[in-house]
Amino acid sequence: MNCDLVFSAQEFFKLVPGLAIFPLSFYLAAKKIGTGISFSYTWSVSGIGERISSVVLVNRKDKPVIIEGIVARCGGIEINLCLFQEPLILKAYEAARVIPEPYSSLSLSGKPWTIPHKVSESNLDLFLVLPEGRRHKCKPLFKARRFFVKEYRPVPTAAKHKVEHNGIVYNPDAIKFIVVYCHDGKQMTTFIERSGFISESTGLGLNMLRQEEIVSPEVAAAALQRATPGLVVNVSWPRT
Repeated sequence: MNCDLVFSAQEFFKLVPGLAIFPLSFYLAAKKIGTGISFSYTWSVSGIGERISSVVLVNRKDKPVIIEGIVARCGGIEINLCLFQEPLILKAYEAARVIPEPYSSLSLSGKPWTIPHKVSESNLDLFLVLPEGRRHKCKPLFKARRFFVKEYRPVPTAAKHKVEHNGIVYNPDAIKFIVVYCHDGKQMTTFIERSGFISESTGLGLNMLRQEEIVSPEVAAAALQRATPGLVVNVSWPRT
């Protein structure tokens, strides 16, 4: 009886290292299976619109991920945030910050559409476009993760519209005038918003015009020249 007990104890202690290593081995193996990406984003608000201005992606797995695009979904509508010309390769446990290309406005079925004001990580889904058109739903970085993630289902997609002046994207519906002027020998472009606020006022003698000063391009140009003597400036209506 005593010999059997001693033998059993010896066999048990031989198994202990294996029992201790098994959970670790299982965890490391799980890190190499499937795709696990978390995300957070920055919401940008300005006089010319509101949009997602940056996205941070964190690879939770011990394997690289090839990303061809990023799609946001809010209120049952999708927005194509990024479509990479060269795929983004997110290495194991790596984080990357992505800056979506700016746009002027969104539309849905030909009608203007805007992202809801109360958007948050609780009602915003982010999908990665993977090779062969596969979609992967990311998990919010600062929210308790759920074990099960619903599969991707197609929904309507909002169309992007972009209007530029001198390479700067703006929203014609939010802009009163376009201002082009010279400062230190360089051509500068800025916008006067409907509130009278000037989006970029470097080299100007003020950063806002009164409502009576934005009734026409000529009146706005005269107000800018009074505030900045010698200013060479051109003020025009936005292109729609």
